[in-house]
Amino acid sequence: MSQRISIFEARHSVADLGSNILVKISGVNLDAGGEIIPGSDVTITLLEGGAEIGHIMLSRAEDFELDGYSVWQVYGASARSGWGPFLYDLGMEVCGTIMSDRSMVSGEAFNIWQNYQNKRGDITRVQIPAGSINIPGLKGSFSTFQLRDTGFLGRWPLAAAFHRTDGGTPIINQLESSSRVIWDTKN
Repeated sequence: MSQRISIFEARHSVADLGSNILVKISGVNLDAGGEIIPGSDVTITLLEGGAEIGHIMLSRAEDFELDGYSVWQVYGASARSGWGPFLYDLGMEVCGTIMSDRSMVSGEAFNIWQNYQNKRGDITRVQIPAGSINIPGLKGSFSTFQLRDTGFLGRWPLAAAFHRTDGGTPIINQLESSSRVIWDTKN
């Protein structure tokens, strides 16, 4: 009988970076205060010996803010086993509040969002307004408002955005202190 390892058991950290793995953060367009300028797209790439082993791409969701937070949407991600959650966490540190793609979410990505909602005490969930939610694959006559009335949206991780509770950047700090990050910024 084969043993299955969940995406969270295989979750990697900075300590797992081999001597030839670097993180490249691209597309960060910074203002004078070091804040990301709206309109920038951010790509975070894991490189092993110069070859890509994973990436996450985020764009600012220009159409709304949540509780005063700018929201960034993950619109693409791919990674070697175990590196996906690391990239999502790093995307959250770089961009602040992140949410899922509003048109399509893979099963692996759904598991990451569900983990943020249910198992991560260091992550805060912010409800997305029901009118802003596109539910992939939803068929029938239910509106998002009807779903919220049933309590479904409050339990569904794709109906939320997430940010670090403390606003800290421990992964970035570890990457910078070990010279493992390349900032490809545009000023």
